[in-house]
Amino acid sequence: MEIRSIALHIDRSKAMSKRIDAAVSLARRFSARLDAVYIPPPLDVAYLGESVVAAQALASEFEALRADAAKAHKYFEDAVHAAGVSCTYHELDGDAPARLAEAARYSDLLMVGQDDPDDSRSTSRTTIESAMLMAGRPSLVIPYIGTADDFGSRVLIAWNASREAARAVHDAMPLIRTATKVDVIGVGAADDRELVLSRLNRFEQYLKAHDITCSLHDEIDVEGDIGELMLSRISDMGSNLLVMGAYGHSPMRELLLGGVSRTLLREMTVPVLMSH
Repeated sequence: MEIRSIALHIDRSKAMSKRIDAAVSLARRFSARLDAVYIPPPLDVAYLGESVVAAQALASEFEALRADAAKAHKYFEDAVHAAGVSCTYHELDGDAPARLAEAARYSDLLMVGQDDPDDSRSTSRTTIESAMLMAGRPSLVIPYIGTADDFGSRVLIAWNASREAARAVHDAMPLIRTATKVDVIGVGAADDRELVLSRLNRFEQYLKAHDITCSLHDEIDVEGDIGELMLSRISDMGSNLLVMGAYGHSPMRELLLGGVSRTLLREMTVPVLMSH
């Protein structure tokens, strides 16, 4: 796989500019085109009511949304033009997860932002999760605190031999190949030690076939939250990109991520590349 086009989700969040900067950095690295997607949040007409005051409030909110959209568009245009990156900009209406997922299908990678619980303008976690699971494309999630320009130079791969993990590794190959440090971690119960080690060793041989050298790490009989363990190992190893499968389920007709994935996306400090 090559990264030649990137679908970038733009919203009204405080972290939006940091996400754009990360996307521009990645696009420049791979000579990729950036396709920005802005989806305005719906106006809550029912909540505002039908009075004159409500109509004025609705008009005011609409103007604020337009101003936010213009601000996002300008920042994006300025950033890509300064970097000499090819780009397009699309403002789409409708169901946000579905429109974002569809836009991603015309690109090699979907870049989205981590939900910031302290920012009311941040796109909701459920919207981002649903789009990621529907897209059929790898998703690169950028922390709301931002990231360094060289993200992806030190990669940690979470490997459990699942379909999702295999998909994520394949999709992340352009980044893995150019990394200066690659670590692979396998997690399992005490009874699964031999299986975990066997899978890690076979995976190491797979990477060697691509001229990629890695360090293997096994975590056996882990107590506590696996997501928290992964966050700890990211810090210990100095990784600046996590590659892992996105494991989802579908309660109440909503596509949502599972527990480990959700923990990582809630508390992430480095970008995470996920595939489903």
